[in-house]
Amino acid sequence: MNRVTRPLAFLFLAICQAALATAQTVPSSFKDMQFLVGTGDRVTVFDTSGARITGRISEMDASTLVITSGSGPHRFTQDDVIVVRQRKADPLKNGAVIGAVIGAAMGLLTELSCGGSDEYCGQAGWVTLGSTLWGVGVGVFTDALLKTPTDVFRHEPGTVGSWSVSPVIGRGAAGARVALRW
Repeated sequence: MNRVTRPLAFLFLAICQAALATAQTVPSSFKDMQFLVGTGDRVTVFDTSGARITGRISEMDASTLVITSGSGPHRFTQDDVIVVRQRKADPLKNGAVIGAVIGAAMGLLTELSCGGSDEYCGQAGWVTLGSTLWGVGVGVFTDALLKTPTDVFRHEPGTVGSWSVSPVIGRGAAGARVALRW
């Protein structure tokens, strides 16, 4: 390994370590949901009838949620709701890191393709540094535009929905009808 390859290999290995995975729990009660959202926050509610209502929270307590949308207020109890979802901004840190890695890789490839000729490449490292900075800017800009849907309430599994199976018999044919509701 030469004096450029060894530090680059170390940098690559340091950046590519796996992050610690943690479980995220979604509240299953309106009382716990109050820690994540509040009055005035924009959410989307999916109820047990299959409707999807998007609006702002106008009232919320441990037993009731009221959403005001273009069609007026909608009142929900905890048993009426399957999921409450909020669109949250994506953290800028991961966009900066991803952009920096991609930019650095592109700059490094550009510098390595010069073949060490000072005629085409100036001082070693400047192209890599410049493309890394551009990558950080593009990554942060992209993440600033993204909003990720995040569940802030989910009805406990097994308590919502039903299924049924019924026989279907006809002339010369037999089968089953399966109905799922959630």
